[in-house]
Order: sequence, then structure tokens, then C-alpha cells
Amino acid sequence: MPDIFQYSDYRKFLHDWFQEKKKSNPSVSYRMIARQVGYKSPGYLQMIIGNKIGMSVAMGLKFASFMNFKKRETDYFQCMILFGEAKTHKEKLLHFQKLLSFKEASIDIIDANHLQYFEKWYHSAIRALLEFFPFKNKYSELARLLIPPVSADEVQSSIKLLKELDMVQEDTDGYLHPANALVSSGYEASGFIVNNFLINSL
Repeated sequence: MPDIFQYSDYRKFLHDWFQEKKKSNPSVSYRMIARQVGYKSPGYLQMIIGNKIGMSVAMGLKFASFMNFKKRETDYFQCMILFGEAKTHKEKLLHFQKLLSFKEASIDIIDANHLQYFEKWYHSAIRALLEFFPFKNKYSELARLLIPPVSADEVQSSIKLLKELDMVQEDTDGYLHPANALVSSGYEASGFIVNNFLINSL
């Protein structure tokens, strides 16, 4: 069966889980699963996977029981549902951070520090400016180059984050330049990360 901790999208997990279940037991069907979890519509799971309807946490618990999840797997599955069904961007960010907190998670998504990089539009802008702006603690000057402008304190915090992420480095004269560190948001979470970045770029 698929390892749930390799997913951040509960619909994709359910799709892969069903396909594997079907391979090992051809008698498995959407109707049978709906009956087992106590849902009247025989096509309930199919509609969830097809993004026609959502899944509640309560129904997720029934699925978790049917799939014989252990407690941590159940907690992670609930978190995936809350992330997938969140109505506001703030809620999505909260539940995404909770997904990141599971040490068992092995999905290729950015860690909490890299998430901060995408939360503010000016982090990437500052990094780009360092390509040609001779920067050495000139926070106010760098701040004035940004459109819309940001404060010197925000620039200082951004530079601190970029250093922690190894995305900038000092040359022999003490000037900062972009490093070659790449930021990958992974396949599963990339849509949310891009959405997060775009919202904060407005």
C-alpha cells in the first residue's frame, strides 16, 4: 500500500490507495468501500478522488479505520483533509505547517524555513537585487530600491533569512551575493506554495 507520509494531497493518496487495493483484490469496488465505511452513495470515493465533493474529518476517521491506520497515520490523514478542504489561505498555511511537523513525512516538500521564503514577495526580490547592488549592511538603501518599498527592518530580517537558507553568501570583501542554493517546493505541495507566493506578492 502507498506510504501516506509521502503525500500532502489526500485525494491523490486515496486514488493511489484504491488502485493498489484493486490490484491485490479485483473484487474491490467503489460500491464495496462505500458500504464498508457507511456511506449511502456507491460512488462516494470516486467523487472525492475526482474532486467533485469534499471529505469531512469525521468521514476521514471512518476511512482511516477501514484502512487500518495507526494513530500517527490517522492524525496525518486528518491533517491532509484539513489542508485540502481549507477555505481560506490562512487556514491552508496553518494546516500545511502541521503537515511539515510530522517527522515521519518523507514527501519532497520544503521545510518550515524555506516556507518563510515564499511567504513574502520581497525575499526573492532582495536576492535578485544582490546580483548587481553592492550590499554591505545598507538596509535602508536596499529597501528604497524595492517597489513597493519595504522597511529597513524588513530588509534586515530578509537578509537574515537568506543567510540561514544559504541563498546568499559574502565575498572576500564582505559584500553579499546570491548563492546557487535552489529552493524546491516538491511536486505535491507546489501549487499551494506558488499560490502562497502570489498572494503575498500582490
